[in-house]
Amino acid sequence: MSNSQASKNALSHGLYTNDVVLDWENQQEFDGLYQALRDEYCPHGFSEEAAVFDLADLHWKKRRLNVGSQLGIHKQAEAGAMATASRDGWKGVADYLATRDSDGMADAIRSAAKSQAKAAQQVCDMLCKHMERICKPDEARAESKQSETVEFERLTALAKELNLISKDLVIPILHAIEDYNLDQRVAEQAYRPDIMERELKIHAEIDRRIEKAIKRLVGIKEYKKFYCAKSIEAKPIE
Repeated sequence: MSNSQASKNALSHGLYTNDVVLDWENQQEFDGLYQALRDEYCPHGFSEEAAVFDLADLHWKKRRLNVGSQLGIHKQAEAGAMATASRDGWKGVADYLATRDSDGMADAIRSAAKSQAKAAQQVCDMLCKHMERICKPDEARAESKQSETVEFERLTALAKELNLISKDLVIPILHAIEDYNLDQRVAEQAYRPDIMERELKIHAEIDRRIEKAIKRLVGIKEYKKFYCAKSIEAKPIE
């Protein structure tokens, strides 16, 4: 049976392949997959056809998952450079990744952010000490308390300035760096265990559903055999 016939066959059983295949995906490839499964499991009747169609749907989603995980890598600008570097094996890839980050810009900005955070913490500590001295009752002269109050106001203004620098400059730059590194290192993420684990869990769930669909198909076939046999035995002998 041809691929076009397979598609028509699906329609004749009320199973619409356009509910599975996206507009930009290859309809003929799905039709071929569906027909291959029909040839393997030889469905008879709507229930068996539906079970086989579900199998085709699940296998198609598994293929889509594989394609999707690669699209995220191939769309990046560095994918071509990584492919070129890989001609020299893993050493070439490692050398490429090492030289690509040689400017150290990201590390310099992170270091500056740490220094800014440290300065802000020091100012806050100084504010706390001045507040304690100002609030102590009659333990110092009025002139001393007045100078402490002026210093406290100056430190408060400095703390506000540091907070604005952190909020409006440092934090946005750090976010930009992390986003940049995420994009630039997407090829590396293809080998990260935590990302692979998430993808494998999805594959395992699809495989579980495939196994469930096969068991359903086998159960339908066995039920029909048993039911048909009982029906034949129940007929009176003429």
